[in-house]
Amino acid sequence: MKYKLLFLAICFNVTIAFSQNKADTVSVDALEKETTIAVSDDVKIPHHTGMVLWLNEEWWQALLQGHKEVPTESKNTILTTMGRYDVLAVIDLINDSGYAFKYTDRKTILNYVKMMDKYGGTIKPYSEEEYEISLTQILNILKPMLQSYMGNMASHIEFIVYPAWESATNRYFDPYKSGSFHLKYNSIDHFIRLPLGSLLKPKWCKKCKEMRNGSWTYCPYDGSLLEEK
Repeated sequence: MKYKLLFLAICFNVTIAFSQNKADTVSVDALEKETTIAVSDDVKIPHHTGMVLWLNEEWWQALLQGHKEVPTESKNTILTTMGRYDVLAVIDLINDSGYAFKYTDRKTILNYVKMMDKYGGTIKPYSEEEYEISLTQILNILKPMLQSYMGNMASHIEFIVYPAWESATNRYFDPYKSGSFHLKYNSIDHFIRLPLGSLLKPKWCKKCKEMRNGSWTYCPYDGSLLEEK
C-alpha cells in the first residue's frame, strides 16, 4: 500500500468517537477527492497549474485505521500531534516554455495561498521555526512517502501548517458540520463544501431505493428526504 511505509517509519491521544451518522471506516482516496483543490490556467498567471490537498485530523485517522502493524502508541502520538493542525500540501508550477515545468518556491506560495476563516479573515500559518519536533519529523517522512507514488513532483510539495482550533472547543473547519472550507489561491476564492460526504454513512432514498451521499439532505434525482440507515 502506498502509505504502509509511512506507518512503519513514524514511531512516536485522540479519542475517535463516532456519532450515529459518522462512517465506520473512511476511504483515504474518497476523502482526498473531496479535500483537493486543483488550479489550472489561472487568468493572473498564464500556463499556471497548482494543487492543494487539505490534510485535516480526519485524513490522518483514515490513514491509520485498520493497520495493526502500527503500534498503538505510535498511532496515538501521530493523531495527537496532527489533530492540532490543518496542513495544506501544495504543489505549484508554471509551464511557460511548453516543455519544462518551473516549480514555485515556498516564499511565493506563502504569499498567495491563504486559508480564510468564516469571517473572511486570514488565518496565520505557523512559521517552520514554530513547528514542534514531532510535527517536523512527521512531515519530513510524509514527503518521500508521497513521492513513492506521485513521482518527482511530490519532492516539490510545500507543507503550510495552520492551527486547526480557533478556541479550546471550536475548530476553524469541522468537516462534520455544515459550512465550507475557504481558501484563497492567488486571490481567487475556492471553497470545499462541508460536511464531507466521505466521512459520513450513506443515506437511503426510499423512492430510488439507493444509497446516496451522506452529506446530502435530499435526493438530487427525485427530491425525496434522505434517511439515515
